Amino acid sequence: MKILLTAPPGMGKSTILEKVVRGFDGKHYGIVAREVLDESGKRIGFTSINPSGQSQQFMFYTESPSAESIGGQFDVDIKAIDDFVVPELKKGMTDSSALIFVDEIGRAQAKSPLFLQTLRQIFAAKCNVLGSIVYEDEPWSLEFKRDANVCLLEVNRRNRDFLPGILLAAFCNRSLFEMMNIEQQQQSMRFLHERIQNEEFNAAQKIFRNAIPYVVEKRIELVEEGAESRVYHIVGRTSGHRLECDVEAGEFRCDCDLSNGRGSYAGKAEICSHQMAVRLYELGLAARLV
Repeated sequence: MKILLTAPPGMGKSTILEKVVRGFDGKHYGIVAREVLDESGKRIGFTSINPSGQSQQFMFYTESPSAESIGGQFDVDIKAIDDFVVPELKKGMTDSSALIFVDEIGRAQAKSPLFLQTLRQIFAAKCNVLGSIVYEDEPWSLEFKRDANVCLLEVNRRNRDFLPGILLAAFCNRSLFEMMNIEQQQQSMRFLHERIQNEEFNAAQKIFRNAIPYVVEKRIELVEEGAESRVYHIVGRTSGHRLECDVEAGEFRCDCDLSNGRGSYAGKAEICSHQMAVRLYELGLAARLV
């Protein structure tokens, strides 16, 4: 599972990442970036910090900027990135249940060919990754942002308080996610992106806490099938639910409170976990028929 956060500076990406890392239920490896301030509070650089609290400054304020300086103010110590940041990221590559976190994937880090090559290796491996990446579409950033196995989420003031809980639900259910086929995994990430875009934050958590378990634990049964519709029964955590699929329209109707905006979800109807589970289930069936 690979998720990248993006947003303009100051929107809270680092705060979200740190909350997820603190709440994560397994081993974690990675780096966070922090400002370095002088006694007057002026920013004089940036440093990388690992989970043990060790740090290495990799950006330094300069009064004689060059064409290579970041933002016309800071020079980059590529050796610090290669010798401190890269080894921290590589530590998690052999543990598929661990979380690799990287704050951030930015212009300074991109000056290191070794850093970019390490990212490529991590993104190609069966690793769980949570990172923040530069907001602008820098040419070097597009291979990571557009990776088919990456879910790119834009942080804003409306979703940033919800994202830590949603991302924790995702990464803490990583073992079930990994039991699905690649098409199901990619659809789950599309669900996540769509739910965050549509501000359906209840539904976003339910992808991982409910929908994926329904599929993997085989709690979905096709009970009626006709030319125009299919009816499924889903065994939920507290009760069963009936979901009808209109074959021609490709639409679902469920009897649960969330999809109908009832009960504790009154006035807040969202796509429900049962609808998402059936779509994932049908993807699994299609894959077996190929």
